[in-house]
Amino acid sequence: MTTRLMLSEEVVERTNRAITFTIADPEGAPLQPDTLKLTLYDAQSGELLGSRPAQQDVLNANGVDVTSGVVVWQPTPEDNAVVRTRPGRELHVALWEWTWDDSGTERFEKQEIAFYVVNLAYVPA
Repeated sequence: MTTRLMLSEEVVERTNRAITFTIADPEGAPLQPDTLKLTLYDAQSGELLGSRPAQQDVLNANGVDVTSGVVVWQPTPEDNAVVRTRPGRELHVALWEWTWDDSGTERFEKQEIAFYVVNLAYVPA
């Protein structure tokens, strides 16, 4: 698994496009995690986004559904708000952290999903 996955599609600010990915064990088989946490932040400033705390519990909560290892995150418009006022785009990062039981041993994994949020000129704050 790569440390940072860069999405090819940009996200328009203050929209709520779903992001889907699969959690898998080291052999690549999908797995249902025991815990799942999300930290969403602006890559340049490190500012947390969307009124979410760091390491928010999101296992089937807070806009995230997990079924057989498939994660569907439905961000809120606040999750995709632009931090800086200059035109262009800014890089947002969703850090996902999860645990699972592997025959009595607790395992840990992390994955960053990064995406550009486009700053539109006339979208109100």
